[in-house]
Amino acid sequence: MSEPVLIEVADDSAIGEARRIAAQLGRQMNFADDVIGRISVVASELASNLVKHAGRGLVVMNRDEDHGELEIISLDHGPGIEDIGEALRDGYSTRGTVGTGLGAISRQADFFNLYTRRKHGTVVLARFGRNVRAAEVAAVSIPVHGERVNGDGWAASNGNGMRTVMVVDGLGHGDPAHQAATAAREVFQTSSGSPANRLQTIHDGLKHTRGAAVAIAQLDPEGGKMHFAGIGNISAITVDPSARRSAVSMHGIAGHEMRQVREFEYPWTRESVLIMHSDGLTTRWNLDDYPALMTRDPAVIAGVLWNDHRRQNDDSTVVVARTPKGS
Repeated sequence: MSEPVLIEVADDSAIGEARRIAAQLGRQMNFADDVIGRISVVASELASNLVKHAGRGLVVMNRDEDHGELEIISLDHGPGIEDIGEALRDGYSTRGTVGTGLGAISRQADFFNLYTRRKHGTVVLARFGRNVRAAEVAAVSIPVHGERVNGDGWAASNGNGMRTVMVVDGLGHGDPAHQAATAAREVFQTSSGSPANRLQTIHDGLKHTRGAAVAIAQLDPEGGKMHFAGIGNISAITVDPSARRSAVSMHGIAGHEMRQVREFEYPWTRESVLIMHSDGLTTRWNLDDYPALMTRDPAVIAGVLWNDHRRQNDDSTVVVARTPKGS
């Protein structure tokens, strides 16, 4: 997954910018002209809706070159959507416009999903690509306001029927933190073995950097376990119909001070969901405040939690993962 493109939307000038950048990303990914046209419409409508209904918000564009997918997410703290079914119907409007925005987005996207809460805001997801469906792992990872690079990062890999997910938070922010996060992602992609083994390899690979907090979770649906190893302040929570469990990370800094690597096991079912995030989010969120959120696409879940609980003074990352379908 490439670094996301962020567009802060505060007035009508951002609508054209969103359209232009979305089309440019579509061309870079070699989408056909008709797909680029649909992408442009969706980006424009998402930005327009932010201006009309929320006053301001953020559009995030993520490229997944490995799977040939482009993901566009809008996030706001507006009034929320009173009636989603009505809002998706052409001709419906609360602002006296033609009322084609949300309906156009749902029709033009290859995959569409959203979550809204009255008086709290809305997250809308549009995804483009061949054979696009609900994601099995997705993230929102954004630098602190004013920084051009992100000191957080994440990565995921599949193998032997298991998915392995990593979240990294380079110390501080800016270029030194970004260098540490980038190094951790590169080492992760070439490492193998258990989370403890991969964490040790990342620790060795970060000694030339400022260091980072790192956590790795390996999801094993056949064995009914999640194997987890972490160092530093990365939160990891599993959610399933019967329980919610927090994983344990050890104190230290990957690349500098890691006295021991401990790996823990937690129950994991095909219905389980993993939520991992850096300390750029508070830990005060409660899923009971979000009815039916866990039925949404992982990108929407990540977007909602990031939107409502990010800290304003740090890079922030939320990753959400489910068991791969067919496993």
